[in-house]
Amino acid sequence: MRLHQLDVFRHVHEQRSASAAAQVLRLSQPAVSMQIRDLERELGLRLFERSGRQLVPTEAGDCLYRYAATIHGTLEEAAAAMTGFREGRLGTIRIGASTTGVIYYLSALLGDVRKLHPGLQIALSADITDRVREGVLLGHLDIGLVWGPCYDERLLERPLLHSNFTLILPADHRLAAQEILDPRALRLEPFVLAEEHSSTREFVVSRLRQAGIEPRVAMSLRSTEEVKQAVAAGLGLGVVAARAVRCEEIAGVLAARPVEGLVLRRPIVLITRRTREGAPPAVDRLMRHLCAVADHGLADDGV
Repeated sequence: MRLHQLDVFRHVHEQRSASAAAQVLRLSQPAVSMQIRDLERELGLRLFERSGRQLVPTEAGDCLYRYAATIHGTLEEAAAAMTGFREGRLGTIRIGASTTGVIYYLSALLGDVRKLHPGLQIALSADITDRVREGVLLGHLDIGLVWGPCYDERLLERPLLHSNFTLILPADHRLAAQEILDPRALRLEPFVLAEEHSSTREFVVSRLRQAGIEPRVAMSLRSTEEVKQAVAAGLGLGVVAARAVRCEEIAGVLAARPVEGLVLRRPIVLITRRTREGAPPAVDRLMRHLCAVADHGLADDGV
């Protein structure tokens, strides 16, 4: 049995007429009748009996119709699924997000994805910026959300929003009573920073130096959460994305303070490989969503 034969048979069964089925299928009546005869010959069974001008299905014909209808429904579902993939409405997108702060913006950036694009599935992994970039370049990730700029010609990057970083210290630290900190008061303080050679470490150290602070690094840690915990334990001061410390501020565990002359504003960028042949359409759909969120300023920290 061929799919075309079953489709012809299904229409004849539903129309009870070879000529009526031929009109629906836009075939000639002899072509439809030949398909039915060939199918009956192949099966060794009569599928229809003639009653006047109508074709009446035999018991075997009714049984075959149920299978043919199921196959037709399955094929329609398969075609709809393929259309969904082609149009970017279905698919799994592998996203990497930087643990050193970007992760705290995901709810704002991705919050409406399931509601607006229910067929898209997000596979999220978190790592430091450098390893997310590597994952995108190697094709292990479709999209990266990292601190920018990247300065890598192999990547396409689109700025999404800007994040304000802040200096953090234990809420009971002697400097926490001050609203704005003097950079000279920080020169002898130990610092807990992101791990060495990471982009966040380079960003923070360069900004501290511009403000006249050469940080005494007491600890190097992989994630913002580890930095916050170390600072709360009194192991040093830290610098993290402002959004990442809001809960600890409300709880009275940590204090976030501006430092005179210290500008800590950093872009979050969306990155993909520059060469993207064969990229799933779902990736483009999600990228458009993220850019739309950014364009409306829904996730930005503001100026």
